[in-house]
Amino acid sequence: LQRVHHDLQEAYDQLRRDLEAAATIQTAMLPAPTTVDNIRHTGLYSPSALVAGDTYNVIRRPDGAVGFFQIDVAGHGAAAALVSVAGQHTLSQAILTRQQGALLEDIVADVNRQWPPDLPYFTTILGEIDPVRPLARIVQAGHPSPLLVRADGSVRFLGESGYPIGVLQQASYDSIEFDFDAGDRLLIYSDGVIEMENPAGEFYSEDRLRALVAEHADRPTPKILQALQEALRTWRGRDNLTDDVSVLVVERISPRDPIHAIH
Repeated sequence: LQRVHHDLQEAYDQLRRDLEAAATIQTAMLPAPTTVDNIRHTGLYSPSALVAGDTYNVIRRPDGAVGFFQIDVAGHGAAAALVSVAGQHTLSQAILTRQQGALLEDIVADVNRQWPPDLPYFTTILGEIDPVRPLARIVQAGHPSPLLVRADGSVRFLGESGYPIGVLQQASYDSIEFDFDAGDRLLIYSDGVIEMENPAGEFYSEDRLRALVAEHADRPTPKILQALQEALRTWRGRDNLTDDVSVLVVERISPRDPIHAIH
């Protein structure tokens, strides 16, 4: 029995080390908060376990456009984490290799058609910010509706869901184009935010998220994310999370902003 216990402990310790290494790599793949030209992005990442099914990325294309996405893989643990890495690679390459004139909705539909049917599905928002005109576009594939936070403090949801990647092979998608001027922000989040349960089993909900963001809309993005993290921790009432939590905020700043630089 002592030998069996020793062998099990060694196996557990090795598994733990492997998961910790995987978590380090997964975190390193997330983009650091950065300002490039007049586009800034900031993120919040709180996995429910060592590794997560949530991920996101922001990529500046050679033509100056800024592409971005967030992914939330169905399920939890190592399997979901591996799929999130695969999804991040797939969408990052789709942004970088996008041909002139290719529509975002066609790119998402193509990724969906080619997604292996034996892999878990994932939800995503794929978007792009125009480098010249005050415009942005997103395609929603089963992901929660993001919040558009205007420079004047108004807050509203965008989109109505759509099919997740890997659920219906022949699904079609629509893009949403909207004004995105200096001072505007887009807050994209995984369902772990609005489906965070309190001790009574109630969800945090879209309404509470919108109210919190509206309350803090006049504050810098890091302060909004800090307020959200504290609100979720209070709502949860315990240390463990029921699902991965991630938030990505992209914003257009004024060229006269004093912190306009690459950090």
